[in-house]
Amino acid sequence: MSSLSSFAHPSTCILQQKRDSNTNRDSYARSHPGADQLPVGASTRAVEDRTCSLLRSCVSFPRLTQIHARIVRHAIYSSNLVAAKLVSACFSLDRPDRVFAHVPRPSPFLWNSMIKGYVGLGRHRDALLVYRRMLDCGCRLDNCSFTSALKACSNLLALEEGMALHGHVLKLGLGADIYIATSLMDLSGMCSQALDARMMRLAEQLFEEIPLRNVNSWTALICGFLECGDLSESIVAFHRMQLYGLKPDKVMVVTMLSAIADLGMLDSGPC
Repeated sequence: MSSLSSFAHPSTCILQQKRDSNTNRDSYARSHPGADQLPVGASTRAVEDRTCSLLRSCVSFPRLTQIHARIVRHAIYSSNLVAAKLVSACFSLDRPDRVFAHVPRPSPFLWNSMIKGYVGLGRHRDALLVYRRMLDCGCRLDNCSFTSALKACSNLLALEEGMALHGHVLKLGLGADIYIATSLMDLSGMCSQALDARMMRLAEQLFEEIPLRNVNSWTALICGFLECGDLSESIVAFHRMQLYGLKPDKVMVVTMLSAIADLGMLDSGPC
């Protein structure tokens, strides 16, 4: 499995265009005047609300281009609300490439929304490519960045990329974040089945380092054991979770009972 460094770096990285960004932005906005002009002097909030409304009803690429020009013209791409609607509209029209067009400095929220959007579509390599661009452009990474990127690694069984992400997590002091740790455990558990059972030991180590565990982190541990065929350890973890004061959900109970039934051990079920 190739490392993150093997992903082709796009020649159009946003920060490489910084010198000409203002000129390009103004030219782009003038060439796409669009409809639905707001009154002169309208507040930023009014512009954002109207733009979000237009994005929600957008059903064509030409219309999306007009609305995008409005976002550039009013420089409201830093609004999380507008960014969320823009990403949603671009993905629904299968044009995610439009998200960053003529935006000189995308916000962390915009980057994270793109990564999450690609993961949601199953385009995991594209998600990792956007993560790499975000990293190279010096944008601030947070738990949302890592959680989505790690999910992409898990779906690709990309252990090497995941370990590189883990290194960045530790460097930023985010190792105790329960969502990141759980995502790392998912990756280790899935790779333990395909690559090496020793990866499950890493998942256990990550789990023990989580200061406050929730049902999701326990589920990741239990499912990791099941993935590598270690039913006895999954039962132990199942009981530990209940001793910890957490109740398993219905999905976890069904998963455990199914695994036990497959091995003909139903009489010694975990409940």
